[in-house]
Amino acid sequence: MSHLHAFLLCALLGLLGGGLYDLLYCLAYPFRSRVLTAVFEALFCVLFAGIYLLFSLGFGLPAFRLYHFAGCGAGFLLYLKSVHKTVAFLGKKVYNSCRKKLQKRRGRIVCRKKARVSPKRKQSALR
Repeated sequence: MSHLHAFLLCALLGLLGGGLYDLLYCLAYPFRSRVLTAVFEALFCVLFAGIYLLFSLGFGLPAFRLYHFAGCGAGFLLYLKSVHKTVAFLGKKVYNSCRKKLQKRRGRIVCRKKARVSPKRKQSALR
């Protein structure tokens, strides 16, 4: 197996690792606790290490090389800079809509935030 082929496989694994990170982030998001976030991030590290081990054994990658780490990191960064933004946006939309529906069922009044007017717009409106 060539080095380029192994690097691209590790980059693919990094992309999949980004999806795993987002999944665990979505599980921890409703609680917003630093301790729970740290636990989920440690769980991600352990799971990703296990997945990397199975991945390297399954594809017959040679012993751990620095370019394996670079490939996984590059794939993870590619995920964070592209797909993560869309997933985070959709996740927050789903979370907020579920929260509003639950509050309505419980009889709470859902307050909407007032639109803030920037100071520049206030000054131009006064002129």
